[in-house]
Amino acid sequence: MREHHSESRTWLESALERSGDATARAKVLVGAVRLAWFQGELARSHTLAKESVALYRALSDDAGAAFAHLVLGRTEVSRGNRWRGKTLVGESLASFRQQGNMWGISRALIVLGAAALFENDVDRARATFQKSLSICRDLENAEGIALSLLYLGYATHMLGDEASSSTLLEESLAVFEDLGDSRGVAEVLLEQGRVAHAQGNDTRAPQHCAGRASPSAASSTTNPT
Repeated sequence: MREHHSESRTWLESALERSGDATARAKVLVGAVRLAWFQGELARSHTLAKESVALYRALSDDAGAAFAHLVLGRTEVSRGNRWRGKTLVGESLASFRQQGNMWGISRALIVLGAAALFENDVDRARATFQKSLSICRDLENAEGIALSLLYLGYATHMLGDEASSSTLLEESLAVFEDLGDSRGVAEVLLEQGRVAHAQGNDTRAPQHCAGRASPSAASSTTNPT
């Protein structure tokens, strides 16, 4: 996985150096933002996202600007600037709604739900993830379904409903495995371990991880957000 990300970063850095066309550069920047965020380089992700937003605005590309606002907002939330992050994601959500972009709406809702979890507003988070899940099911968007189920599992666990959380996480795990998304699989397994611990079953999660993590780790990975 690390080699894959290193190769991706090398290609993106090279593409950024070569891209003289503003539209092409804006698109490459979004990819670089996502990779930097995925690797935990939040300061770089923030810098690249701001440039992407500025470029899309200069191009009067509303669809591109909405997505750039979304990734910038997500980066701000991850950096702890939740008010600023939520404002940016809210702007993105409003733009996606105006465009009728249901995929964008679902992704913005996922980020807003995650921000609510950070603030321990679990009821609002769960309601937001339920909306994103409904949209993703309508779109038959597997990545969005898996993410929404995972975050719903988090929220439901935080509300103390371990049985429902287990069901949501099992469904999320199955979708991530079908996608070959080893990072998603790992995140679900980690949360399943927390749920098992809360249920007083400290041996179940390690056995579950040992039995299912290896095949997925060998699969190709994606960054679903």
